[in-house]
Amino acid sequence: MLSEIEHLDSHTPWRRVKRRICDDVRYTTVSDPSLREKWFDEFIESKVENEKLMSQERAKIEREKASLRERDKVVQSEKNRIEQVMSKGRQSFQKEKASTDFHALLNESIQDTHISWREAKNILKSDHRFKSIEILSRDEYLSIFDQHLNFLQNKLTESYKRCLDEHGLLLTSEWDKIYEKVRQDPRCVKFSTSVRACKNEFLNYLEHKNKLARNE
Repeated sequence: MLSEIEHLDSHTPWRRVKRRICDDVRYTTVSDPSLREKWFDEFIESKVENEKLMSQERAKIEREKASLRERDKVVQSEKNRIEQVMSKGRQSFQKEKASTDFHALLNESIQDTHISWREAKNILKSDHRFKSIEILSRDEYLSIFDQHLNFLQNKLTESYKRCLDEHGLLLTSEWDKIYEKVRQDPRCVKFSTSVRACKNEFLNYLEHKNKLARNE
């Protein structure tokens, strides 16, 4: 009977409840007023205790749910981090491979140090490996192209210097006399068709050799 009454708690007085149930036949079956009040007090005590236990259980369940949510959040965060690292690793590997393939393609196809990128591109795009540079940024593949041209120019410069040495370059050599000796040498011709460029490199090389001689 008491369990059918709503909003009973430890602050509910017996006298108020008694007025609500005094006409109920189940109330009148208990003739002792003291026993009625005692049972009411015991019911309230039991109800409060049960509600306390239920509240504690609900709080425990909520804590467990919150802990699971936090754990899932940490796991997902770590999963995302690992995926990002792996993605960067794959991209780094792909870029490294693209750079290697592009270097090889340039070495095989481009030997002219004065070629423009547009001209080189028209030559290179017929090779399937050229598509590999799509993963590279414009700055990256143009940098590789410039490095290749610099490499070619350095090779021609070193070859030209050997040409000068083999034609009797001395610290006192004069350009006009040396030029007559080297002008038809393929290494001189490949270095540059510009007499001024050949002379400037001759002067730079002669200055370098003079510095070495002074330091000995």
